[in-house]
Amino acid sequence: ICDLGRGALHHKSEDIRCKISDVRFMIGEVPNQKSDDIRYLISDVRFEIGEVPNLKSKIIHHKS
Repeated sequence: ICDLGRGALHHKSEDIRCKISDVRFMIGEVPNQKSDDIRYLISDVRFEIGEVPNLKSKIIHHKS
């Protein structure tokens, strides 16, 4: 389980999947296994947790 309160994620794809798994309940939607969907999810969810994850990834740092 990811600590969404602190946004404590490591630079690993499995951690991103863990985040997706936990956060999907916040937006009431399950993303598909595609980078575009993950990018969309992270972009929206960062407002839910009130914090932008500091990961070295274009997916995470994507801003809409």
